Amino acid sequence: MQRHCEVAPEAAVVPTFSLMEFVLTNVLQGLVALVWVSGLQRVAGPLSAAFRAASLEMVLVVPLFASVARLFFGTQMQPESALVRVQAWLARMLNSEAFLAAFVVLVAGSALIFLLQEAIPVWKRARALPRGEAFRDQRLEQALERVIAGFQGYRRWRGRVPYVFRLESSESIASLHGILTPRILISSALMSKLDDQELDAVLAHELAHVAFGGNPRTILLWAVRAIQVLNPAALIAFRGILELRERACDELAAAVTGRPAALASALLKVQERGAVQKGARAFQRARAEVSRKIAIETTRGRVRALLDTPVEELRSSASRSRFPRLATFIMMLLILWGIR
Repeated sequence: MQRHCEVAPEAAVVPTFSLMEFVLTNVLQGLVALVWVSGLQRVAGPLSAAFRAASLEMVLVVPLFASVARLFFGTQMQPESALVRVQAWLARMLNSEAFLAAFVVLVAGSALIFLLQEAIPVWKRARALPRGEAFRDQRLEQALERVIAGFQGYRRWRGRVPYVFRLESSESIASLHGILTPRILISSALMSKLDDQELDAVLAHELAHVAFGGNPRTILLWAVRAIQVLNPAALIAFRGILELRERACDELAAAVTGRPAALASALLKVQERGAVQKGARAFQRARAEVSRKIAIETTRGRVRALLDTPVEELRSSASRSRFPRLATFIMMLLILWGIR
């Protein structure tokens, strides 16, 4: 007499997505995206600063986008389709004290750098916003009309035209403020140093910030960066975005005005700083001197890029093309989807 043994079906195992797994996935995806973008820039040759900045924005955004997509679609995917199985990495890491310690040092160091390099400086900059009375100025209004006409002749201006004001200040200031209503502030001290062509170039640079998304986009990227506070790739990408965005605005401003030399001259005049106060402590003087030298070297790089690049090449590199960016986004997402 035969006996038939019925084997109870195993309970379906629903994959979970713990905080530890999210951090590890985010770190791996960020590092892979950063390496992939670096390789793309190396293979593709010279790329515009705007495209390189957009690529680093993808390094910042796509890993988070892939993690959110995994919450909704990850349970429908077969484990065999993953190129890198994060759960296996996590199990190995938890069983290895050396691996776990190295990972903890990596993410803790990233969090500390975020606090020292991003959070505290942002808080200090918010407290040190330019203060002084702002006035409408006929010279600035005329310069704004010329620059907007240049934008419309180069490419269609979209969005609201910012207000421009003269700020009564003894410092050389040119900055963009406001979120829903952008405002450009140019200090009276800086205006006294600039001729009309240089003033147009400065306004074109600030308008380029608005064209690239302005403060709302920066705040959004900063929030995405803060969510990935433990990811060293997010740190590298965010700092690169800030630097490349200035280069991209230089390229667009030079393309709009057609005078890169005027912008280069204006950058050097904006960079002029006053002496450190005599009552400052030795540490404050040393830090101010280091910051000044870094700013000078950064400005020199921007000036060289403007003067060494023909105007037609600047106009070509500043032109926008959505297809390459969309293709880059899709390719990066497909690559990172294999890490889960």
